[in-house]
Amino acid sequence: MKNLEVENYLEEQNENQENIEMALEQSIDVIDIMELKKEIIVLKKLIEQIEDIKLYSVEKKYQELEKTLFGENGLLHHDEKILIFTESVDTLNFLEKKLLERIPKLAKIVGKYSMDERRNQVEMFRNECQVMLATDAGGESINLQFCNQMINYDIPWNPNKLEQRMGRIHRIGQKNEVFVFNLVAQNTREGNVMIRLLEKWNR
Repeated sequence: MKNLEVENYLEEQNENQENIEMALEQSIDVIDIMELKKEIIVLKKLIEQIEDIKLYSVEKKYQELEKTLFGENGLLHHDEKILIFTESVDTLNFLEKKLLERIPKLAKIVGKYSMDERRNQVEMFRNECQVMLATDAGGESINLQFCNQMINYDIPWNPNKLEQRMGRIHRIGQKNEVFVFNLVAQNTREGNVMIRLLEKWNR
């Protein structure tokens, strides 16, 4: 079939255009069904491997958090208040579900909470429980000087956000030494971000 420019095609009569379209539809390569099925099987295996890697990564990170909180020398054994920051609400919800299997109650602050609800959660954290979960949006405009232990479950890309997180507990009026724990793995995006942040602060 000869090559046909778009302009020429548009100038053809309707009947000729239909003939050209029919010829084009019939000109596609013949599909080898057996080869296609083989490719689909390979793709399904790759998808399963990716899901396994993602699940392993999530579980491994959570296991490190559990060690930090509940391990032999875990923070919760010392009656510490722990503020845990996440990047997303989905991660926060995941942590809430997992942690409530180990502790009776926790406080949380997310961006959609009103100031009254945030204050209620802060008071719950102060008086009734040891753990608070927060997103970056939820961490704004709250003062948690009564807490001096913070865990960054996720590391933000923006170093200013990391400083804002620390500002929730490390501020004027804080009477205790502040400890910040960053859950990052080597050779990962978060690990690289953490290295760059530390290099920036050390300049």
